[in-house]
Amino acid sequence: MGRCRSGHLGPRDLGRDLAFDLAINTISLFAFGIPAGIVPTTFAPVVEGDFVTANLEMPDGTPAERTNEVAMELERAGRRVIERLDRDRPRGSPSLLSGVSVTVGQRARVEGGGLGPTPTLNPQPNIATIEFKLLSAQHRDLSTIAIVQDWREEVGVLLLLVPALMAVYLRANSRRF
Repeated sequence: MGRCRSGHLGPRDLGRDLAFDLAINTISLFAFGIPAGIVPTTFAPVVEGDFVTANLEMPDGTPAERTNEVAMELERAGRRVIERLDRDRPRGSPSLLSGVSVTVGQRARVEGGGLGPTPTLNPQPNIATIEFKLLSAQHRDLSTIAIVQDWREEVGVLLLLVPALMAVYLRANSRRF
């Protein structure tokens, strides 16, 4: 079938086979080339966010007053970082810091800043969220990741001074579109 009397494939068969081979090779290139990094892609670029957040978790039973004291220390550490970074910016530039929110008893949302979508009638006194709203990403030359890294280094000393501290999670927000 499809062969000439001489046993060779006819022109129609060669075209069909060539199209099939091309399709298989193209699929293989994308199936294996993208994960291997051979074919560079950006499906959803990362958009720089405007919030850096610290989530504080103290041991169960910690009173809200103590959690608030540690949260305020984390805020002061973040402010020291922002002040230091502001000094390194060109003269006349606006401050990197737009606002600060410290909340005891409720965690921050995963994306976009702010508190969780549903307020609770039973706040947990051992957790706190410290959130810094930064100058818009279009108006600053520092990434939120760089600011979080500096904040981590500043907080490192605090972790040694608060023995009952369970965890501090610092993160920068960014979104994929």
